[in-house]
Amino acid sequence: MSAATGSSGERRFVTMRFKRIKTWGHVYHVRRHNTREMECRHLEKDAPPPTLMVGTADVSGEIRKLLDRYGVKHRPGGVLALEFVVSTSREVFEGLDQPAYERRLQKFIVQTLRAFSDRFKIPGQVVSMALHEDERTPHLHLVVVPLIHEPDNRRKDKAPVYRLSAKRVVGGRGDMSREQTRFASFFEEMGLERGRERSGARNISNREHEVRLEEARQAALAEGTALSKDRQRVSELAIQLDSERGALAAERQRFAYGLERIKSDRERLDAERAAVERERAALRAEQGKLREQLDRLATERAAVIAKAKEAEALKRRAVKRALALRGILEEGERFRAKVKALPAERRSLAMEETHVVSERVAAASRIASQDDAWLAAMLAHRDGQGASR
Repeated sequence: MSAATGSSGERRFVTMRFKRIKTWGHVYHVRRHNTREMECRHLEKDAPPPTLMVGTADVSGEIRKLLDRYGVKHRPGGVLALEFVVSTSREVFEGLDQPAYERRLQKFIVQTLRAFSDRFKIPGQVVSMALHEDERTPHLHLVVVPLIHEPDNRRKDKAPVYRLSAKRVVGGRGDMSREQTRFASFFEEMGLERGRERSGARNISNREHEVRLEEARQAALAEGTALSKDRQRVSELAIQLDSERGALAAERQRFAYGLERIKSDRERLDAERAAVERERAALRAEQGKLREQLDRLATERAAVIAKAKEAEALKRRAVKRALALRGILEEGERFRAKVKALPAERRSLAMEETHVVSERVAAASRIASQDDAWLAAMLAHRDGQGASR
């Protein structure tokens, strides 16, 4: 028995089919179907509600955000998204108790995510994955945005860009057959194999086919409403964009004005700082010169004080000598008077003594004159020093 067969020998398959979504109305219909917002008559009663495994219920919003993120615009008539349905043979989930069923379902979901992550590598490309357990066989609905990232031959630099291309993503019939084989390889460890190649087998029951035809008719009716809402939304966004552009332009102008003011203030502060630094340097130099002058003046003042003290001592000596000289002169005058009063015979002797006294007086006068001249010079020098200060 092969890995792809059950205990009774039947083969078990995993299948994957897809359809193209070209309008926002179709996206709206897919969302309502996958979230069971629209009534489906073929569902089993008391079954669990749909479980969103990836994305949110707002499939349109998820697609718009992805296109905005990569700067992609949808060309009218072009493929907007792809909806994949992944299912298995009915026997894969039959006859299992609840724990075994949960383990197999979890494995089925994980392998599906691995297969799609390996195939669609642009982040966020799989915008939605919903699990349905309310039909005969559990299955998954995945919505994929067919983004590609490749060099743009229309540009001179051939820079790679993002764009929509269902043809490049799913290719032709042969490419899809190979993709089915690649996809099924992720489920070999579950004992599943790909469906029969080109078997022509129907993927859905007649009842489900009728339901989907009804859903398609409802989608056609809803598409007009969805387009009207889209137009209104685009108009509102355009008004909002114009308002935001005006606010942005005003903000940019205010920012530029503020930037110029900051630049001007910075230049002014730099100039003031440089002037302050120059002034500080000049003050430091002047302070040094003043300190040198103070030191020199202190030295000169000490010298002047010392000389003044010396001059004062000399002055006192000169005064004493002058007083002594005055006494000698007075004594000489008295002596002359006495000589005149003496008789003639003694006058000659007295004249000799007078001559001696006169020589002493002359010597004392010379000494006094020298002392007076030196003292006058010293006093003049001191007065000159005081005037210079």
